[in-house]
Amino acid sequence: PQAPVIVSRPTGDFGCAIEWQAGAANGPNITSYEVEYADKDGKWARAGDTSDRDMIIPNLKAGKTYFFRVR
Repeated sequence: PQAPVIVSRPTGDFGCAIEWQAGAANGPNITSYEVEYADKDGKWARAGDTSDRDMIIPNLKAGKTYFFRVR
C-alpha cells in the first residue's frame, strides 16, 4: 500500500494535530493505526494508537522540528 499522507497543524498548547488518508484498499480492513513521532535526532517515540485517521500529539516543544509516521 501507499504511505499515508500526513497533514499537520499546530495546536495552541505546544502540540500538533495530524491527520492522514486511508491506505489503499487491497487487503484486510485497517482497524487501528500506530502513530509515532521523532525530532531531527531521529529517536522515535510512540504517540499512541487510534482507530480514527487523526490524532493530537501534545507536549511538543515550540520551534522544534518533528517527524511523524503512521503504521
